[in-house]
Amino acid sequence: MNTVKIRAAQTFQLGLRDRPGFCLPGAHRKQGRRQEPRQELRQELRQEPRQGRRQGSSIAEFGPAFFFLFIFAVFPVLDIIGLGFGYVSSISLNDLQLRQAVKVPRSEAEDKNGSVKLLIPKKYVSTLAGGLASITQLPSTQVIYESGPGGIFVTVTTQVTVSPFLTIPFFSSVPGLGAPATYTVSSTRLLENPRFYAN
Repeated sequence: MNTVKIRAAQTFQLGLRDRPGFCLPGAHRKQGRRQEPRQELRQELRQEPRQGRRQGSSIAEFGPAFFFLFIFAVFPVLDIIGLGFGYVSSISLNDLQLRQAVKVPRSEAEDKNGSVKLLIPKKYVSTLAGGLASITQLPSTQVIYESGPGGIFVTVTTQVTVSPFLTIPFFSSVPGLGAPATYTVSSTRLLENPRFYAN
């Protein structure tokens, strides 16, 4: 009989333990309650919109950053490369004119419609090198003869105007970026035949 009573008391205590908030005598309740599944789900739902806002703000800042990167970094670099190519083309044109000036008489070299001042620049602008250099107008040429020790020297000065590869509106007054740039190249060489100076 006593055994039956002890088992019944143990079964009763086990049933009370399963009830929420119940604590046996001599035992200490744990402070703090466990969060219910609904509360945990609510917190997760609250955190998700915050992460979405952060991603949205980063995407919104991506466009203006790319705009300033291209306007102030990529496009100016391309224009500087184009300016360098235009300068090399100007030197090449001046060298071709000087080679011709030392081989022809003075009257032909100084003629506005001659080979030095008109024909060579006109052909050069129509070539691939002149097209890539973006030469906007026909280059102007000046031919000067000077006598010195050792003979007569010919100086050819070529002025070339090159337009920018990409026109940037924010640099409209800067040559080479928003406005055309002008190169002036001058070179001197000894006249091959001194008799050409008199003709």
